Amino acid sequence: MTPVLSALVAAVLAAVLAAFGPFVLRVLPEPLGPDPDDVEAAERKGETVDPEPDKVLYAELGKRPRLALWLALAAGMYGALAGLWIHDYRLLPAWIVLAAVGVLLAYIDWHTHLLPYLIVAPTWVAVWVLTGLSAWWMGDLSVLKQALWGNLIVFGSFWVLYWFAKIAFGGAFGYGDVRLSAVLGVVLGPLGIVPSFVGIYAGFFLGAIVGLIRQKGRLRGGVPLAFGPFMVVGAVFALLLV
Repeated sequence: MTPVLSALVAAVLAAVLAAFGPFVLRVLPEPLGPDPDDVEAAERKGETVDPEPDKVLYAELGKRPRLALWLALAAGMYGALAGLWIHDYRLLPAWIVLAAVGVLLAYIDWHTHLLPYLIVAPTWVAVWVLTGLSAWWMGDLSVLKQALWGNLIVFGSFWVLYWFAKIAFGGAFGYGDVRLSAVLGVVLGPLGIVPSFVGIYAGFFLGAIVGLIRQKGRLRGGVPLAFGPFMVVGAVFALLLV
């Protein structure tokens, strides 16, 4: 399969999957209260957290005009880049799912500062299943080994950073970001060590740039910066190295 055909197929499939995003948002259960990690971090600072904090409801997010179209376009572009730059199209299935779900998670996190467990956990299972199928298709079990290392190393790194930030600074990002890192580790692992490293830490770089703009420019103040979107976008940079 040529890179152009791979890009076209990946773009179409990712766009179709992403178009179901509004439906997912309409049926997704709302969180029962504030994140326990947020409550603990606030208590460490001597602050309180409203038991029913103001939050845009998932159902309301799902009703935004032309949301299905915008999610499909974003996922289609993400999938097309994966199809063009991944050297073996048999690795694409997991990336197609990442493209579709990743743009939805980025949209949710940007508006709510939450990465729903009921989306992230099934996505982790899905990318593992698809990576296993890719390894069988390629006849190369090392793909599974690389995915496992990617999962363990990336998740482990984020877990350590999460607890370090929580202890030293009272929290810097949510545990949803740690869960999402496990998904990214699975899809990045088969690309190699260097692409995996770049794909993960490009998100930190992008987030730092936007954070500096918020602090120094007209966006100073306001709500904390959602990190999930930068993790999803940062993973694309790994594709430049394969």
